[in-house]
Amino acid sequence: MPARLSIILFFAAIFISQAAEKSQPTGFMLRATPQMRVIPLRGKRSNFVPPVKGVDATLVFAEWADLQPEEFGPIVENNIVDRALTAVSDLNEKHTTHPIALRLRTFSGIYAPDWVMHHTGAIQIDYRKKSSTNPVIRATPKFWTPAYQNAWTDFQTKMAEKYDAHPLICDVSISGSMTLHTEVMWRQPGSPSVLPTLIKAGLTRENDLACLKSDITRFMEIWKETPVEMTLNSRRIYTLENGQITARRPDPEFADKIIQHLGTEGTRLRKSYMIGNHSLSEFSAIKNKKHQDTNHIFHALKKEHRKNKTPLYLQTEVFTAKIAAPLIREGLNLGATLIELPNDITPEQIMTPELQALRIQLKSQL
Repeated sequence: MPARLSIILFFAAIFISQAAEKSQPTGFMLRATPQMRVIPLRGKRSNFVPPVKGVDATLVFAEWADLQPEEFGPIVENNIVDRALTAVSDLNEKHTTHPIALRLRTFSGIYAPDWVMHHTGAIQIDYRKKSSTNPVIRATPKFWTPAYQNAWTDFQTKMAEKYDAHPLICDVSISGSMTLHTEVMWRQPGSPSVLPTLIKAGLTRENDLACLKSDITRFMEIWKETPVEMTLNSRRIYTLENGQITARRPDPEFADKIIQHLGTEGTRLRKSYMIGNHSLSEFSAIKNKKHQDTNHIFHALKKEHRKNKTPLYLQTEVFTAKIAAPLIREGLNLGATLIELPNDITPEQIMTPELQALRIQLKSQL
């Protein structure tokens, strides 16, 4: 083959691979309904939010146990993702001028299948909150072990083979290191037994960070056509004595290292990604302006967005429909291009001129 033709084909291949990646979601995303609460029980989280007018995307939650119940087996047919895609596709056929997309969140942690628990070794963790006297014991896989990483890679590879090319899947959440929530950096500080149990089982700051970084790289490499999304949280360094947390101090460098890794891998792999947080609330955004606190994740997210134009999404607190507009305005001030709406918001409220004007602002942020 002539050298000139080889060069042309090489750059054409790069152009095609870059052009194949889908656009990231912007505007409004439905997250849940008032009935869809966080229930720490496997078999209760696979669900999706039926789309409505005035939004740009909706979420599908999918438990690993429901999707791959057999050890290193296939992804089951007619699962929650398939049903969500059918529902969204049907709606888009009726409303061709404003198609809706799907964000995919696969749930690991306590929602991993039994075979993963056996394969990787599981920890029995009490997720009860400080105010509760009733134990909430849930098996949780040791996500920092090579055995878990192997199983998780197999699962995500098969999910991508099935869904990566689907045009309605607009992005996927990086979720391999989760315990109870897809906020993978959050170790339930309101539940006093969680972190001591994880540390006793072998979790360290170093292997926790290594797992998060490897999951970022894994998703970027496996999901070739679909942008990825990373949820970040503020971090603390804890002092333990006799299995109890006795002191804690801010650890903003932890999130900084993850943001840096996202940028490095995104550049290396020419991969689109979005960063975000799930705590846009009256307390964090409207009253206390946490983005001004250098130890808070809002500060890091705003700084990254302004410096590198990294797409940013924010999830509103669960039942905050009454203050949806002020929260969305605070999200805009932080630089958000996508807002996950409150659970209790109504279709009528979404379609009000005030919220639709804010939606257009979000879509024009970048």
